[in-house]
Amino acid sequence: MTPRVSVVMTAYNAEDTIATAIDSILSQDLDDFELVIVDDGSTDRTAEIVKSLTDPRVRVESPGRLGRSAAVNHAVSVARAPLIAIADADDISLPERLRRQADFFEANPDVDVLGGQVVAFWGRHEWRLTYPTSNEEIAEQLAQGRMPIAHACAMMRRTWFLEQDGLDTELDRVEDFALYYCSRASGRFVALPTELVRYRCKTLTRIQWQHDDDLWAKIVGQRSTSRSRWFRYARYRSALWSQRRGLGLTAR
Repeated sequence: MTPRVSVVMTAYNAEDTIATAIDSILSQDLDDFELVIVDDGSTDRTAEIVKSLTDPRVRVESPGRLGRSAAVNHAVSVARAPLIAIADADDISLPERLRRQADFFEANPDVDVLGGQVVAFWGRHEWRLTYPTSNEEIAEQLAQGRMPIAHACAMMRRTWFLEQDGLDTELDRVEDFALYYCSRASGRFVALPTELVRYRCKTLTRIQWQHDDDLWAKIVGQRSTSRSRWFRYARYRSALWSQRRGLGLTAR
């Protein structure tokens, strides 16, 4: 029987976090789903952990090292459900996430992608990341080159994802932004106002952030000056510093 939702989780050397991420999916209050895990050529104990699972809702794919975009595309290609839920191997889905999103899709057949709100955490500190909920505001922010969708808790129609030809496999980062940005004129994006995922906060080094910024600029067809880049990186680090200390000086 076809499941209602296919949860897609790709993992590369995620032995420290993947068990918790998987448990958060298997503990959902929606039973009618499958969890498709793609071990993306891990060299640690990730493969051992996922292959030890006995829950019949779990399917493990081991195609070798593909890269994030190609691994997600592979997972969607073998998924059986009409709805695809993104679940990262280091995040925690809240128990009602899948049910809330699946129910919304059933009631709103015109929606292609559904996001939500996120609780970021780092150590003992956590803070809320707020995202827009209406299609109009999301489309406007995409046009401005911003990322208004929490991809960590995104659910989308499988047919829509395939119509976009999936994620761009030439991108090793910000592939989620590219997907939404390139389909901003034709896709219908909305988000729930409720928190759906606990997101494990990660800090990018200046080199990593600059790499992402270069890809971002290429996608939107813009160039940034060295001065504006340094200012934006300083703002990024300042925001993380304040949030991790419970100051919450920025919304997202």
